[in-house]
Amino acid sequence: MKGAHEFALLIPSGRYDNLRIESGHHARGYTFSIFIVTPNGEPGWTEYYGWIYHGSWEIDFYELLRKQKEIQDEQTKKNLEAYGQNEKSEHERRVRILNSYGKSE
Repeated sequence: MKGAHEFALLIPSGRYDNLRIESGHHARGYTFSIFIVTPNGEPGWTEYYGWIYHGSWEIDFYELLRKQKEIQDEQTKKNLEAYGQNEKSEHERRVRILNSYGKSE
């Protein structure tokens, strides 16, 4: 599917209101399917190679995509802040070790 790699990494499998997402991968790459769930709980349709059908569900999907992107961006920001703090602590430790060189003799 066009965009399967990006979408599969961003949105985990699960039920999101009236959309059921199936994210996965196999030997040839990532897979991503969207099922529109009808009121009786049955999948309405699925697509594999680009958007086959257009409808109001697209608004829900793109809103879900936006929310997941925000979550991913926030997690990336937290990870970078933690990494930066760890790097700063490690740098300070190295400076202390280097500054103490030859002072203990």
